[in-house]
Parts: sequence; C-alpha cells; structure tokens
Amino acid sequence: MPLTLGPPGRGADRTRSSVLRWAAALPAAQYAITAIPADRSVGTATHRRCWNLQELEGALSWLRRLNSTGHHIVGRPIDPRHVLVDDLHPDALTALCRHHRPAAVVSSSPGSLQAWLTLSDTPIVPALADAAAKILAARYGGDLCAARASQPGRIAGFTNRKPKHQAGGTGLFPYALLLRDDGPIIDPGGAALLREAREALAKSPSPLTHPAPLTGSAQLQRPPAEAHAAGLERVIASLPPGVTLDRSRADYAIARRLVSRGFLVVEVVSVLLAGERARGMPSAAAQAYARRTAEAAAAQGRCPSWETPH
Repeated sequence: MPLTLGPPGRGADRTRSSVLRWAAALPAAQYAITAIPADRSVGTATHRRCWNLQELEGALSWLRRLNSTGHHIVGRPIDPRHVLVDDLHPDALTALCRHHRPAAVVSSSPGSLQAWLTLSDTPIVPALADAAAKILAARYGGDLCAARASQPGRIAGFTNRKPKHQAGGTGLFPYALLLRDDGPIIDPGGAALLREAREALAKSPSPLTHPAPLTGSAQLQRPPAEAHAAGLERVIASLPPGVTLDRSRADYAIARRLVSRGFLVVEVVSVLLAGERARGMPSAAAQAYARRTAEAAAAQGRCPSWETPH
C-alpha cells in the first residue's frame, strides 16, 4: 500500500513514515546510512551501513536509539542519478522549482532546505553527477562543498543534534522534516542539466589523467600514512566476528570508503601507496597496483558486502 502524507505523528511512527516516504521518492537497490556522533571529542563511534529498503526499515529502532543518544543520522540512495542540493534558502528552493522538480525536499534545520533531484531514468557516472550537483549548487546558492555524487543528506524523521539548534527552554533538538516527496519522478530539467554537465566535464581534464601524488592532497586532512592506518582500523572494526581480509582486499575496502566520501582517484592512490601492501613492491608496481585498486573502487557502485548488517 503506498504511503500517504498525513499528520506528523509521534516517535517511531513519525520516523518510520518519514524514512519510508523519503526512500520511496528516491528508489535505489541500497541506501548508504551513517550515524555520526554530534560530539566527536568524546570518542563515540561513527556507524556506516549499506542497506536495502527492508533492512533499512528493520534498523530504524537502532537508528532512533543512536539519534537519541547524540548521533546525527544522514544518508543517501546509492545511485548517482539522485543528486542533493544542500543548504538552500526557501527563496532559492522556489527559484530552483521554476526549472526543476525535486523528488524530495527535507528541512534539515530551521531555514535550511535540502533538495533531492533524480536527473535521469538511466544510470549516470558519478563524475557527471558531481558536475551536475556543482552547477545546481552554484546556480541556486547551495553548499558547493557538498556538491558531489557521494554527498549524504540529513534523514527526515530524526533530530538535528547540532548544539546551535537546541531549544534553550526545553533542551530539545528540531526534527528534520520531509516537506515534499513527489518522487519517484525524473526531473524535467534533468536532461538539459546533464548536457550542461557533460560540456563542463569536457572542458576540464579528468582526474584520472593526472599523475598520482606521493604526498598528501588538498582534501586529505592528514598524511597519507595516517589516513591509511585510520581507514584500516575502521575496516577491521566493521568486519563480522571471525572475518579477516588480506592486504589487497583491505586496501580495496579503504579505497571504497575514501571514494564514498568524495575523494578523487589520485587522492586515493596516494593513501594506498602509504599502505603495507604497496610499500613492499617496487615503485612502478606499487603505482600500478594503487591506481588499479583506486579506479576499481571508483567504478564500483555499491558498498562492500562486509558492510551490510549482520
């Protein structure tokens, strides 16, 4: 039975309705969901999962507990056809809607809107989605730093745990609200936008044509060796009991995590070159191995199987 918009409801009913309507508006085989601690200084873990819709619905109670104890809940469909325009002013959303039709709109915090658009009924590559998202963000005043195919949005039905949004009198946090769920629908302006994005890509060199740096890049916030060690620690922590990975598969898992966070292939290569597997190879072989692994991770459209719930 299709879900219909009704009164906000309370608690679990409101969360379930909002999440299922959001997912129905943005259909995908899997959804990447992340629970991020609002206060990272206390050392609380970040939880990352890739779920199909049934698994996502089954995990809602767990996500609500994490949200109530101080985690932001964010996510996106694992399908580059769906792009996010983040941090829109209400007037900017009105302007966007003159030329596009969002599949879903989420009020992520008071005065800040997130618009999800489905640009095509056929698959598109992440680089094209990146370019389209950047055009939309620049044109309508969205967050350019969040304009990429891997960018998650705040999930409606959970609270925004940023301290600046906490109500002074009650100590409560505002809910992210699903304002529109018109999807599944292909944006009528999507075809023209993708043509414009292709033209923009044709004018700029592909990141795969650049030589791989041996040191840190502009996006990396730590030396490549530290980034590799931190990635390996996260991969090991996510494995089911008794499961181990050889160094090649661990490197691939690290590369998938970096790609999902929006890092370029050349940046992923620099991290893999700092790992134990690449360091044990001759230089030319290490370069070829790191680039092959990074490009395979970038081309893969889903999360590794060991990140599914268990």
